[in-house]
Amino acid sequence: MALIRFVFCILFALVISGCGQVVTETLHVPTDAPVKLACPKTMVVMPFADYFYGDNLRTGLIRNSMVMEHLVDGLVTKGVSVPVQEDILQYLADRDIVTLLPEDDYKLSDTKSLSYELTGDWSDVMKGEIQSIIAKEAGRAPLSNDQLLDGPGVYALEKNDIQGIGEFFQADYLVRGRIIEYYLKQGKTTGFAYAPSQAVIHLRAWVQNTVTGEVVWTNRVQVKVAPKSDLVEDNDALFEAALSRAAATLIDDFWTRVSS
Repeated sequence: MALIRFVFCILFALVISGCGQVVTETLHVPTDAPVKLACPKTMVVMPFADYFYGDNLRTGLIRNSMVMEHLVDGLVTKGVSVPVQEDILQYLADRDIVTLLPEDDYKLSDTKSLSYELTGDWSDVMKGEIQSIIAKEAGRAPLSNDQLLDGPGVYALEKNDIQGIGEFFQADYLVRGRIIEYYLKQGKTTGFAYAPSQAVIHLRAWVQNTVTGEVVWTNRVQVKVAPKSDLVEDNDALFEAALSRAAATLIDDFWTRVSS
C-alpha cells in the first residue's frame, strides 16, 4: 500500500510540475515607434477578415467573435472606450457594407455529435428523427465563394465609410485586421518521443484614423502555445492562451505609439 501511495505521489508531482504552457511568439515588425499618436478616447474594433475559416462559416464567425472580444478586452484595460460589437455589425449591415447571412445559411449541425446520439437510449421514433437530420445536413450544398465573401469581416471601406463610422461612434480610430492562421497542430509520436499539440494563431491588425482614413499603425503576430507536460493537454486552454497573448502583443505594440 505504501508503495502504491509513493508511486501515485510521484506521478502527481510530475503532472503538477508539467502544468503550464510553452509560448512561442513572433512580432513581425520590430517596435521602434518613430511617430507618436494622440491618446485615443474611443476605438471601433471591426470584424476581422477570416482567411482561415476552415470547414464552415459558422466556426469562422465564432472565431472572429473571439478575436474581437480579446482585442476589446485589451483596449478597455488601456482606458479606451469601445462600442458594443452588435451595434457595429448592425451599423455596417444597415449601410450595406456587410451582409448578415440568414442563420440557416451558416448554422450547420454537428453531425458527429448527432451520430453519437444514435448510440443512446432513444426510442426508435427519436432515432428516426435524428437520422433524418443527419441525412438533411449531409445533402446540404457547401457554401459558395460568393456567400463566404458576404460574411462579416470580408469587406472594403472607402474614406467616407471610415469617416462615417468615426462620426457615428465618436471614435478616433478603427481597428481592422486579418485572421491568417487559427488551427491546432496535432501532437505526434516519433519513436519514444511525443510532441504535444500546439495552438497556432496568426493575426494582422491595422489602425486607421477616422478623419483622414490614414493607416497610422500596423503589425502582425504569430503565437504558438503548447502544454509543458505531455500528460496534460487542454486544447481550449491552448487557444485561449494563444489568442490572449496575440491580442495583448498587438495592442501593446500599438500603444508604444500613443502619447500619454
